[in-house]
Amino acid sequence: MNAKRNGKSSSQSKSRPEILNISPFGMWVLMNKKEYFIDYSRYPWFKEANMREIGNVNIIGFNSGLHWPDLDIDVSVEALENPEQFPLIANMPPRKKKAKVLASLPAKKIKKQDEAA
Repeated sequence: MNAKRNGKSSSQSKSRPEILNISPFGMWVLMNKKEYFIDYSRYPWFKEANMREIGNVNIIGFNSGLHWPDLDIDVSVEALENPEQFPLIANMPPRKKKAKVLASLPAKKIKKQDEAA
């Protein structure tokens, strides 16, 4: 028996996607009984993400894509199924601004900041 919620049966409601595996090269996501590989070379934003950020994923639209709210990343199912039709055009923003700033300081100042912490 299907319970109705907001005019839709529970069998029609969105199921949560599942991260099946994470490797140094990408991750596998299960969505609507179909497995997708998200390659870090095509989606570099995920490479530096932690497991909590990657695990916090939702289905968007009418099962048309995935959304990672902690990373502010959306990936359409169509792009996963037909990557040749969706060339990557965005640039990856730096994630670790603090480390970048410290790296630009003279070595003496970095040591003093490390000792103070």
